[in-house]
Amino acid sequence: MVLIFYFNKVNIFPNSDLVIKKTTKKLCVLEDKKIDFINSFSPYLSIFSLHLWKMSERVL
Repeated sequence: MVLIFYFNKVNIFPNSDLVIKKTTKKLCVLEDKKIDFINSFSPYLSIFSLHLWKMSERVL
């Protein structure tokens, strides 16, 4: 979190974050396959994480 918000790093993916884990798990279930998010969104993982946090506020 500190790396994303304070240091403005754009390629940080917080794997240990509970919201990120739940949201990525729901996305994998919806797509019915295992998705490699880290390789897919590699240069912009922090921005992708922010989108996942926003998605978690809504119902999936």
